[in-house]
Amino acid sequence: MQYILIVVDGDGLPIAGAAFAIQPHDWNQPDRFDSEEFSGSDGRFSVLWGNAVGVEFFKFVTAKEGFDNDVRLVEADATNIRIVLSRAQTDG
Repeated sequence: MQYILIVVDGDGLPIAGAAFAIQPHDWNQPDRFDSEEFSGSDGRFSVLWGNAVGVEFFKFVTAKEGFDNDVRLVEADATNIRIVLSRAQTDG
């Protein structure tokens, strides 16, 4: 399955350089980000996940410095996903 994601901020502007982790939702594993794959300047990210027989949902985690992480469950047959990252709140 190939997932096409677009990562944007609250104003709908693309976020380049966001990292992404994916795993079946029922795995009890730490989130592992692929250190060589990041969203492009257009905010797009393409993820290819092998044939995961019997998996109905995946846990997606998207992270970018200066933003809160986005954690969500996505149906296994979803293909186009829009992720809106919120700017991290700073004390002050």
